[in-house]
Amino acid sequence: MKQRSSQEHKKKLLAVVVVLIVIIAASGLLVFSKAHSAQVEIEVTSVHFTQNIDVDIYIDGKYLTTWYGITPGSTWYSQYYQVVKFPLWDEAKIVTVTAISYGGGLGQFSDSQTITVHSGGKYTVHVYV
Repeated sequence: MKQRSSQEHKKKLLAVVVVLIVIIAASGLLVFSKAHSAQVEIEVTSVHFTQNIDVDIYIDGKYLTTWYGITPGSTWYSQYYQVVKFPLWDEAKIVTVTAISYGGGLGQFSDSQTITVHSGGKYTVHVYV
């Protein structure tokens, strides 16, 4: 009877070890997939000349924020850099920043800029809406 419980114990221990190895490997892969990063500052200049505008900002098609009340002809700057992350195995990443304006009396405007960022770099993207 001791022989049987000893074998069952070894099987259970082996199963626990395998599960731990899988969890550690998955965690490591997740960390490496976001190991590189770059910082992107966004500048938006209003090309409207009569009324204020509101602007939606997107990075790679994902909504980031809305800036409200940009006055005609003025430029707004992000107050902090947006961190763009990419895998350890990639040297660089192509990033697209898009701004879409609303209001201003001229209807909706949009502008996009695409840049290539490298790990540790700081970049400024300027869009006009």
